[in-house]
Amino acid sequence: MLKRLLDVVFEYAALLLIALAVVPVGVGGVTYVFDRTQVVSAQVWADRPVLLKEVPIVNQFSDGSPSQGMETLVNELLVTDQFTNQVLSTKLPGFNNLPGAQRQAARQDLRSRLRVASEGPHVVTFEYTTTRPSFGIALLWAVLAQVRQSIEELEPVGLVGGRADEEVALQGADLR
Repeated sequence: MLKRLLDVVFEYAALLLIALAVVPVGVGGVTYVFDRTQVVSAQVWADRPVLLKEVPIVNQFSDGSPSQGMETLVNELLVTDQFTNQVLSTKLPGFNNLPGAQRQAARQDLRSRLRVASEGPHVVTFEYTTTRPSFGIALLWAVLAQVRQSIEELEPVGLVGGRADEEVALQGADLR
């Protein structure tokens, strides 16, 4: 009986091995085709502020184009825990009460799913991959709001070289 069983196993061994390889590849292919993740994106216009053109932070991260500077700045902000904590605490209820490992996992998840890229000299694209598009939209708005707040903290609006008020007045005036 054992001899007959081994004979059958060896006779159909190639088919068994093929079946063992085809099933996982098929499941992986179906998963890839029917993946339910969606990409939520926003495009932001980046430009150098006229009044802040002499502030060092405006030119610090740039290779010449405003979008490259903003992309680099945002990617630098994303690696900081302070930035990701502020974003996640606004959109994830109870984020501040999570244990350290879960908070770190949430921060890493945000960093791995968010992609920031410059397109041309003035357009920066933010893309967030998620299975929950409504949450992705809310999180992307939180990221954009936090980027704005961080830039305002880095570049405080006010007198730049003592001429800000005059330049604002001149830009609003019709000089003929």
